[in-house]
Order: sequence, then C-alpha cells, then structure tokens
Amino acid sequence: MGDARGERIDCAVLLAKLDSLYRKAGRPSYGRMSELARTMISAESGEEWRPLSTSHLSNIMKGRFTRLPGWPLIRTIVTVLYKFGTMNGRMEASPQAISTLTQEFAEVWDAIETRDAPARPVAQMPYVPGDILEQAPEEVRLPPVKSAAFRMPRAWGRIGASILRRAEQGDAGAAYQIAVLLACEATREELTPAYRRLLLEAAAEWKKEATGTVAEALNLRLHGPGLLRAAGDLAFRRPRPAKRNVIFIQAFLHAEASLQKAAIPDDQGR
Repeated sequence: MGDARGERIDCAVLLAKLDSLYRKAGRPSYGRMSELARTMISAESGEEWRPLSTSHLSNIMKGRFTRLPGWPLIRTIVTVLYKFGTMNGRMEASPQAISTLTQEFAEVWDAIETRDAPARPVAQMPYVPGDILEQAPEEVRLPPVKSAAFRMPRAWGRIGASILRRAEQGDAGAAYQIAVLLACEATREELTPAYRRLLLEAAAEWKKEATGTVAEALNLRLHGPGLLRAAGDLAFRRPRPAKRNVIFIQAFLHAEASLQKAAIPDDQGR
C-alpha cells in the first residue's frame, strides 16, 4: 500500500474494471450514485453498505488514494452502478448477474489486498548448541496466525457480541454457536475469498473448542447440508428468547440461499 510519502498504490486493474462498469451503467453522476447508496443503506440494514460522498467517489474513481479502499466501500460502488444500469435497461437485472459481478470485483480486490499486505515478521528459533534439531542460520519459524482475530459482522449486533464474549471466556456451548454462525456467514457470495477463508478457519477453531463438551460439535460440518441442519437446529428447534433466535435464523437463511444457488446448475441441466 502507500508508503510514508503518500504514493498512490497500483490498482490499475481495479480502476479499469470500475471505469468499465461506470461506462456500461450509463455514466451516472456522483450525486445520483450517492443518492442510490443512501437508499440502499436505509432499505437494507443488515448489509454493510457505505455512504458515498461525491468527493470520495471522485477520488476513488480517479485513483486518488494511497490506501486500498475497504471492500464494503468498493462493493457499495459496484452495487450502486449495477442498480443504476438495471434502472436504465443497460444491464440485466438478476440475482445471478449481481452475484457474478460482485465476485469478479471481490477477486480483484482480494488480489490487491493480498499483494500489498505487509509481510508478517518472522522470529528465529532459540539457539540450542549441540541440539540434534539445531536450527540452520537460514531456518526461521513463522509465528502462528490466530484465525479468530476477525472483525465480527455488524449484522450480529449485541447478541453476536455477547455469544462471542462467552465463547472467549470458555463457554463451549457459545463456541459451538459461533462456529455455526461463522460457517454460515462464510456462505455469503459477496465476501472476498480471503475473508471467506478467515471465517472458515475461525469456525474450525471454535468447533475444536466445543468438541468434547458439546455433542453436536463432533459431527458439525462447516458447509453443505450438514451446516444447514446445524443452523436450523439453532434457529428453530431449541427453546430460547425470540430476540436471540433472530441471529440464528439469519445464519440459516444465508446457508439455505447458498445451497439453493449451488443446486441451480444441476436443475437446469436436467
């Protein structure tokens, strides 16, 4: 990313795709794009859309930034342009079209973010003279990466924060719930590949924490029908206050939608 002198980062591919989409959508004014973003934010509270000011839009579209804009911001711009294009009849209005478009941009953004991420420091292993496993000078040990160090989805709200806090304090039942929630969150198509991997790695860690104490954890699957059954169990079959059910119902719906979309090609091929 940009260095201390404020040099621009190389986002040529991302900027080219944004410009191409902007032209294809019909070159909306930045003011109109800002209005559409406000409409999306007010209509879909569960989504992590970002407000778009005209000056901010101008800077991003022209590449005037020294740090890669966050994915939620780029996704908001892409979705706004897509919506404008469909309103003018210039683009196909379908869930599959926006899903494919979002995934294309997610992969480009992820490639830039991965390329420009600062390298993790490495630490030398302790030197033990005469040890049969004595470390050669060129050998290093990479520090462990804590997958659970993720940014909790905003839609989880206070309920999710409470469950996560209990899991971190050693509550195996909460750890199981977090594993299911994370795995369901990872089924959302608009996520970047890197963030999806992070969610699944964290889900696997919380599953491990719950295994041995929570019976269901041993056979928990972090994808497919097995995940949907686990999410359905948490959402609909266990007695808990109605407010706490909402987060699990949302997770179930994410997993269900993912399975339904995955089944579409098979149905069409019959």
